Amino acid sequence: MSLQIKAKILDMKYDKENNLFQLIIEDIKTNKKTGLAIKGTDWGITSDIPEEIIEQFCKDMIGKEKNLFIEVEKDSLRDAPKNEDGKTPQEEIDRINSNLENYPIDEIMNVLHKEKDDKEIQ
Repeated sequence: MSLQIKAKILDMKYDKENNLFQLIIEDIKTNKKTGLAIKGTDWGITSDIPEEIIEQFCKDMIGKEKNLFIEVEKDSLRDAPKNEDGKTPQEEIDRINSNLENYPIDEIMNVLHKEKDDKEIQ
């Protein structure tokens, strides 16, 4: 399901190592703040683009109001249909897992692990 919101970008950073944009946005209508992670490749960002240009882009976006189309995924194992024995059929698990490939889960986990490692070193 696609949801359109008008949002103000409160913060935006780029992680070159994971080619990942991290945004904090505020829904103008509800004043709800949330974080988003967007793969650089989703915006056509590749390793050959100078990091200074990307960083300037992030700085320029802070404070801007944008119309965002956010894909809300309602699929989860919790919500998946069950068969007679109360288990989720393998086909349903495979379908849900294939949808996860569209999200920057690996990139986000890399960032979280690096942050944890950095804290442990200090």
